[in-house]
Amino acid sequence: MVAGERVELRGLNLVGLTRRGFSTAEIRNLKAAYRKIFMRADANVGSFEDRLAEVVFLCFALLLSGSHDL
Repeated sequence: MVAGERVELRGLNLVGLTRRGFSTAEIRNLKAAYRKIFMRADANVGSFEDRLAEVVFLCFALLLSGSHDL
């Protein structure tokens, strides 16, 4: 979710995910992926691409569960 005149990331739309029927475990995984990609403050975590690659398996797990379309 983004907000403001100058768009900035604010977080996941947890209400929307819940309304769409995402389970607690699925939302937890999405939160973990969001944090790994966008909320890293440590200078030793690598590039954006490295962080993105780190969470690809979470997305595949969600897709393979077959419960939701991404």
